[in-house]
Amino acid sequence: MKPIKRKLLIISDMYPSQQNPINGVFVKQQAQMLGHYYEVRVVATYFPARPYHEIVKEEFPVHRINFPVSDFAYLLSMISYRWYVLPQLRRIIHSFRPDLVHVHDCRHIPELLCLAPLLRKLGLPHYLTVHNNRTHPHFERKNLPLGSIMGTLKAMAKGVTTQCYEHALRITYRNWTHIFTVNEPLRQMVSCWAGKTPVSIIGNAIGEVDPLSHPSIDLVKRFLQASTFKVISAGNLKQTKGFDLLLKAIARFPQKGLRLVIIGDGEYRSTLENEIAVLGIGDQVLLTGRLENQVFRNLLPLFDAFVLPSYSETFGIVYLEAMAAGLPVVGVKGQGIDGIIQDGIQGLLVRPRNVEDIVASIQRLVIDREFAASIAQRGKQLVNDQYRLEQLCDRLRQVYEER
Repeated sequence: MKPIKRKLLIISDMYPSQQNPINGVFVKQQAQMLGHYYEVRVVATYFPARPYHEIVKEEFPVHRINFPVSDFAYLLSMISYRWYVLPQLRRIIHSFRPDLVHVHDCRHIPELLCLAPLLRKLGLPHYLTVHNNRTHPHFERKNLPLGSIMGTLKAMAKGVTTQCYEHALRITYRNWTHIFTVNEPLRQMVSCWAGKTPVSIIGNAIGEVDPLSHPSIDLVKRFLQASTFKVISAGNLKQTKGFDLLLKAIARFPQKGLRLVIIGDGEYRSTLENEIAVLGIGDQVLLTGRLENQVFRNLLPLFDAFVLPSYSETFGIVYLEAMAAGLPVVGVKGQGIDGIIQDGIQGLLVRPRNVEDIVASIQRLVIDREFAASIAQRGKQLVNDQYRLEQLCDRLRQVYEER
């Protein structure tokens, strides 16, 4: 007779869907691995205009709960979250009766501010993974609009909001069973608000990928046929990912046989398409749109390097995926990949927003293939040694089983 598995409820504000198959794929992969040891159920929340709740049967039930949010009045999302999500969540908990709850937090508002009091009240062991700092107060301060009367008023309003937010985080991060972060800077930041709650680094990790055939793979293969050096990049198409800098680097590159493929979609796509036209590099660049993670990872072995000059990256799991595929990677100093790799050892790091550095890094990989192969080999070994999904889930289970 098989032993009865403990029940694990995972709650996340990022999780793959049909509309966005790469959104929070790392959460799904962790849930799949933990499903070998626990009876897993997932609650995934989204921000569309129309609220609804559906249950999708995958390896385990996934409750998709949508609730309305206005970008203009984002803080009001706490009201809609309490109104649409929490009642559903209470019913799920009452029906499923989990032994422990793990929250994956990427936005901080509204989930944490609403969830933390509920989980404390229920008395269940509850764990938190904080994946990024994009809405933390220190980040908001960097973007205060100054230089006009309206700008000053906005800055004053943001200052008041920031003080309230910091106070809320001090309350929110306290009294969890355990908090995990993906890197050391984020651990230090969360520790400032966590009080006596233990905070440790869990990192991120990747699993194995099965080979597959897909029309997008065939499309990319045809595009790469005439290339002398093949570069791939991936991410949500937004300004902070640095794709515009990468395009400028390609335009300055002396070898015109170089090809660049960018995987992803988002609000910045039309801007990038205009940039490609202005730079006159339409025959060198392919924007594929959003692809499933398994397709992306099957594309990686077709390339000579992975370059993502993102200057706002807490971790960057795509770097790990590229390293696991045996590619040399180029990232940005001071971002999540800096600290995972050492410059010139397991990859290359460039200065933020520096096109010349990007050009020089790619040129070095093109000219010195032996060097490129050596950092690629060390990068792959690093992932195998420290960033495999099995290892991460073992660390999670060790903390879970302490109670």
